[in-house]
Amino acid sequence: EDVRDLAEQVLDLVVRANKTHRENEEEEDLTVYGTPIAINVLHEAGKAINSLTQCQDLSVKLGFDSDNVQKFEHSLKTIELPVVVFDMLMKWQQKEGSNATGEKLYSALQEIGRSDLAERLQNKLGVHGTDTGQRSDTTMA
Repeated sequence: EDVRDLAEQVLDLVVRANKTHRENEEEEDLTVYGTPIAINVLHEAGKAINSLTQCQDLSVKLGFDSDNVQKFEHSLKTIELPVVVFDMLMKWQQKEGSNATGEKLYSALQEIGRSDLAERLQNKLGVHGTDTGQRSDTTMA
């Protein structure tokens, strides 16, 4: 429980530090990687992924190879799942640069069965009116 609280505090500090950093940068510096997904959105997604299977599936959908997936799994021995997922999403964004788009994350979340999270983050990801071919008519009980 204490580790989880500490992990949450660290994530919140990272989000606040990045927000402050972005506020202090000149506008042209914000577009180094095109239009990156805001760190607070990655943080929110990281907190919402709630199983090792979802973490594994998401990492594969985002293009990580089996070695990286195993590294993420190994991290879970000492780090809480939300922190591992957040780290994975940050690494994906760094690795892909301008190709790490809201549409790709939205689609990956849909594909791993987290349509609820994809829909919740849709506006924050800059995805509007996307039809991924996934059924969105199912409701959670």
